[in-house]
Amino acid sequence: MILPEDIEDKIVKGKRKRGKTKRGIWKKREVDYAADEILIKVRRGKDRDKVFLKKLFSGDLEKAKMKREFDNNGIGLIKVAENVDVLKKCLEIQEDPDVEYAEPNMKVTGAIIPNDTHYGNQYALPLIEAPKAWDIETGANDVMIAVLDSGIAMSGSPPSLSHPDLNDTSRFIVGYDYVDDDAYPRDEFGHGTHVAGIASAHTDNSTGIAGLSWTTKIYIIRVLDDNNEGNFGDVYSGIKEAVDYAVSNNLRLVINLSLGGSAPSYSMEQGVIYARDRNCLIVAAAGNYPPGTDEVRYPAAYSSSYDNVIAVSNTDSSDHISNRSCFGPEINVAAPGTDVYSTMPNYHVAMNDPVWGSHSQNYDYVSGTSMSSPHVAALAALVLSCDNTLSPADVRDLIEARADDLGTPSWDQYYGYGRIDAYETLKDYATSICSLTQTMTPRECIYCTVQNMTGCNFKIVTQVQCFDKCEFQLQYYIPRDKCEYVIQTRVPSCRYSDQIIPCRSWDIGPQCLQHGNFPWERYNEPFDRPINLDQQQAMRAASEMKHVKPLTRKTSRIRPTAKKRPLSHKKRYYPQ
Repeated sequence: MILPEDIEDKIVKGKRKRGKTKRGIWKKREVDYAADEILIKVRRGKDRDKVFLKKLFSGDLEKAKMKREFDNNGIGLIKVAENVDVLKKCLEIQEDPDVEYAEPNMKVTGAIIPNDTHYGNQYALPLIEAPKAWDIETGANDVMIAVLDSGIAMSGSPPSLSHPDLNDTSRFIVGYDYVDDDAYPRDEFGHGTHVAGIASAHTDNSTGIAGLSWTTKIYIIRVLDDNNEGNFGDVYSGIKEAVDYAVSNNLRLVINLSLGGSAPSYSMEQGVIYARDRNCLIVAAAGNYPPGTDEVRYPAAYSSSYDNVIAVSNTDSSDHISNRSCFGPEINVAAPGTDVYSTMPNYHVAMNDPVWGSHSQNYDYVSGTSMSSPHVAALAALVLSCDNTLSPADVRDLIEARADDLGTPSWDQYYGYGRIDAYETLKDYATSICSLTQTMTPRECIYCTVQNMTGCNFKIVTQVQCFDKCEFQLQYYIPRDKCEYVIQTRVPSCRYSDQIIPCRSWDIGPQCLQHGNFPWERYNEPFDRPINLDQQQAMRAASEMKHVKPLTRKTSRIRPTAKKRPLSHKKRYYPQ
């Protein structure tokens, strides 16, 4: 590309070096980004417009330099001075009508395996493909999970958060203690601390365990006492408190209820309705048996009547349904709940006693649908972190549709629609949808296919022209709500081993409609499988793509109607 002479000297020559990174909020997400870099896309022809370029490189960008020239899509990388506020400057640049977008150069990584010391004890997270899901989303700070349970580990006078994996006061919000009627929901049983850790323990901190949703807010309310008991009135009050807090602070809310009673309650039902009317989702444990019957407990049983409730059954490390998990027509999905490793209070509680299983302090294994429910609640929080405009019913439908169908094909009364799969649920929200590092020979091509939210398939074909064998990394970015047929790009030179090639799609239509000469085809090869194609073969492969229909739900069966049960307002209920 030819630049005006007085802009040419702004191009940084030589190998790109990794600079400092910062963390900040960009488009309502916490991101890590290069402290002195801005990615910018200009409108067609403006990369050669001397007047525009002089305007761009003025003010606090007067000393900025081109770290990567504008390519044929008008995308370039600018290195700015250290004193420039990159996030603020991006917003200012975007106001220019000649600029399509400006954004911080955000950090990307491979599939995340956190460095928490006890992560190896957590079979559930790899089983539900959490590491791949974390590439897409780890949680947003405008989403909150309310844990109504036996409280959380707290010590001191007055009590404060005491567990090293659960003591981040910027995320863990202490609500009311409805058992002792005070403002300190100190866990004296152990159940609530275990549940909170599954959902959102401090992650990638070289300590303890990993939570499924890393950075969402957690609102702790105590409704269970040191004998593992509570009542519907307290649960209703807790729901209302959590919902009111979320609404007043403009947060999307998921309520985890790892508890249940054998009969319905008007008060409990009003809590469900109160949450539904304010766009809040409830995830509830199906319950364990014996004692009692195998019927799904309340409030999980309300899933048949209210679409803001998800009822969760319990699976083990082999994807078998636990022989103690309640089942029935109300089950929506299953999740790991057998021998789940998580946080325990770092002081003596009832669960440390023989009558409750002699559990260890700090961390231990616990089983039950109580452990299944927070996996689903955390996944729902990740979905809302990706798209906070979804309704509770939308979230439930997405989790059901993308579950790993086990047991009887389609829906059944044990697994519901299947065991949850975090990556499958989130993959349509991927910002980076194709990423691989590959050693290539000259003229070798790679491709991958993905499917976005509207059911569109993307075939990405890249030709590499190298001087010799070389290793490079490719990153492609496609908006989840747009359709694009073929993205073709060529690495002009990969003499360096750390080239990242960004390529954004064009808006060709909001739905999966055929445009131009490029229909669709579904490809089933793994995303990172390399193939050898010359340029003509790559073009031919692109032109042979055929249309496919958008994704549909994995079932055509209709769940049977839940059995009616007598109402009761005073039933006691127990953790599940």
